[in-house]
Amino acid sequence: MAQKYYYNQSKESQLDLGFHRLRKYEGFYMFNGVWNLIFSGFFLLIAGVGYFTKTNAALQSSSQLESTREELIYKGIIFFIVFVIIGILNIKVTRKLNRRKSYKYIKIVAIINCFTGVLSLLLGVFTLIELNKPATIAEFEKGINPEKKPDYNRETFKS
Repeated sequence: MAQKYYYNQSKESQLDLGFHRLRKYEGFYMFNGVWNLIFSGFFLLIAGVGYFTKTNAALQSSSQLESTREELIYKGIIFFIVFVIIGILNIKVTRKLNRRKSYKYIKIVAIINCFTGVLSLLLGVFTLIELNKPATIAEFEKGINPEKKPDYNRETFKS
């Protein structure tokens, strides 16, 4: 007769599962943060193009050129600042997820991520789903010391 193993649904065992479940999001947030920082350079390039644009004979008037230049400069700088801030927020979430602190901060950054692109949208939605699970909420209430690894013993499994 084959032995069946059932997972013990105690609070401690749920916390152990949650530890691994949230670990994968740390890497995704780090990647997303670095990607946002790299992508912000594109907007800095746009602002530079607007700044160094010279008078073009194809444009009807110099006032049209000036308004186009100003738009490029202002939009480039604004989007550069926004994407740098979002990149830094994502990198900070990596550390907060690792330590299981600042539940509300992580939730706010996940909502902000939903507005910044396809990858960020998926990351934000799945993070919000994961954060609303009772085991994850309990994990944030308890807090985790990242230097101490979770204790996995055989007593969490029943025969």
